[in-house]
Amino acid sequence: MSIRIIFTAIIWGFVSGLLAAHLLSNLLAVLFCLHGLLLTRWKRLAKKMTGQVKYGINVMLLLRVILYALLFTALLRFGDSYVQQTFWFEYRGTAAILFGSAFSIAALISIPAVKKRLSVIWRMSHEVDYAEKRQRTRILKS
Repeated sequence: MSIRIIFTAIIWGFVSGLLAAHLLSNLLAVLFCLHGLLLTRWKRLAKKMTGQVKYGINVMLLLRVILYALLFTALLRFGDSYVQQTFWFEYRGTAAILFGSAFSIAALISIPAVKKRLSVIWRMSHEVDYAEKRQRTRILKS
């Protein structure tokens, strides 16, 4: 095994681990947004008009998260095809072990950031006025 394959396996494993973790978090965020939309719709149908998150907030959040998920999917596909065509990297043998370990380490490192982002998305899609307060704070800070 050449040194080029070793570096490719480690670097691509780390990058793809980060991309996969973000892709998974975006897919979970899509589910959170859909749940928030359904919950808001159910409250409107049941005539419980208090304590609702606006549709516009959930829809914009949902669209943004879907775009992020598509971006990370495209990056993973492009990176995989690039690594396989340019470096002739195959997921076999020692290279697969190095790739898997780098992938796992990167995914484990990104867990706290993913949890924090998912909690913010949950609060934005389910708590009343949280998104508006967050937006006002961002505007005041800039």
